[in-house]
Amino acid sequence: MKKVLIVGPSLEMAGGISTFARGFLSYDFGGNFETSYFDTFAVKDRNVNQSSIFSFRELWGALYVFFVYIKRLCSVRFHTIVINTSSYWGFWEKAFLLMISWVFRKKIVLIIHGGDFIKFVNNSRFKIVIKCLLKLAHHVVFVSLPMKEYLDNWAGLKNSEYIPNPVENPEKYATCDGTLLHNDIKKYKVKYFTISGLDELKRIDDIIAAYKVFSQIHKETCLIIAGSGEMETKLHALSVDSDNIFFEGEVLNATKAELFRVGDVFLNYSRFESFGISTIEAMLCRKVVISTKVGVMLNATFESENPIIVSSKSEIEEAMAKSYQLIVHHKDVYRETSQFAANYSWRILGTKYKALL
Repeated sequence: MKKVLIVGPSLEMAGGISTFARGFLSYDFGGNFETSYFDTFAVKDRNVNQSSIFSFRELWGALYVFFVYIKRLCSVRFHTIVINTSSYWGFWEKAFLLMISWVFRKKIVLIIHGGDFIKFVNNSRFKIVIKCLLKLAHHVVFVSLPMKEYLDNWAGLKNSEYIPNPVENPEKYATCDGTLLHNDIKKYKVKYFTISGLDELKRIDDIIAAYKVFSQIHKETCLIIAGSGEMETKLHALSVDSDNIFFEGEVLNATKAELFRVGDVFLNYSRFESFGISTIEAMLCRKVVISTKVGVMLNATFESENPIIVSSKSEIEEAMAKSYQLIVHHKDVYRETSQFAANYSWRILGTKYKALL
């Protein structure tokens, strides 16, 4: 039996890597594989994203991760190591784990998530190092086709694959009752919600501005913002005069599940997404989706009224009004989006990962 070790952050977080890792661990690869997990956050005793890569806590935590990882490889004879990474400090930490795995002569599958990876590469002073690290893995998997094409050309990769992020079955959300969210949310007729990092790329400030205009007429609605990031203080300041905008803070898996349970309209106004796993989950959970043409939505076409595609700030308010009508009139506009999202299930994409192990 081949033992497979998956490396990534806390499984309790709601980010794309954690969601992917939970699906990987629960997928039935057959009797020839035994999977286990190496949680870098648990080793460092941390359950939120780091705020500084140069703090003593982070540097010491990284060294301790390397030590514990070497002990793990010495104690268990793993055949394949699946390393999940994004960019910036997360990439360099996983790069050391990749090199340790290479020294131990393990088969390495490097999976690159995150929309900032190309920007990270272009801005890095260590481009040659990154290029060598990518070639060190037996397989490099990109969850974004444009990312794969760009980096194939840049690094001359011959070991890369494009496999979209498989999405977990949304049936798990059915048991949630909203008790982890603000109590006042339940009283609103239509609930708009976002799940993302609170940074400039996601443009949550534009969503807030559009919603404040929209809600002057539709006071029976609310906006739920889930996530954390560098713009959190600014976004709170923009919303201080609105009692129907709620911030849920850092999103763990349980909170995310409740958002998909109680929310009606999912909003994504991001400039760029490598994939957009929350958008797919929203479709599988039969939500009206408002989104820009990013990630999986880039080349997708739909004939129904859902999803609602926006390309500028002025279109967000119009999309909110349109989605409001869809919800209050109970229009069934979920069949096409559900079918589209089903193409990204583990049942379909899991076999592609199995072939790499």
